[in-house]
Amino acid sequence: MNFLESISSNLEKLLHFQNFVVLFPDLPRTRLVVETHDDVKRLMFMNEMLQMNQFSKTGRKIEEVRFRKNKRNGKYDAWYPNGQHSVEGSYVNSLREGHWTYWYNNGVIEREGKFINGKESGLWITKYENGENAMERTYIDRKIQEIRAHFRFS
Repeated sequence: MNFLESISSNLEKLLHFQNFVVLFPDLPRTRLVVETHDDVKRLMFMNEMLQMNQFSKTGRKIEEVRFRKNKRNGKYDAWYPNGQHSVEGSYVNSLREGHWTYWYNNGVIEREGKFINGKESGLWITKYENGENAMERTYIDRKIQEIRAHFRFS
């Protein structure tokens, strides 16, 4: 079975990104474009790494994620249909790791903070759509230690 036949036989698994392994060290820059009803997913195999870019029908990138050995690994980005960044962070072995930022569709940061082994850690700040602080949460040992709410009155 050649490369494209092996991908085609596992297409449903690829589209749902569940329980598949991609190990093609002899095909360092092979590209595959998969068109579904609502969007286009472009998969690029780089040695043992799979990068998936998802595009809207209009061609605007809406998601970029990397997989290594059947798990999300590396930088993750997502965008709103208007092109504004919606999420930025990183995965290690399919767990969120490090600094993550989430935006409103107007470009204002909605919340940001750090993950360790897939769990919130340290200070997380949530903001209103106008950019003012709404809440601060502090996590220690995966438990909320402190919450500060910032109320705004009209």
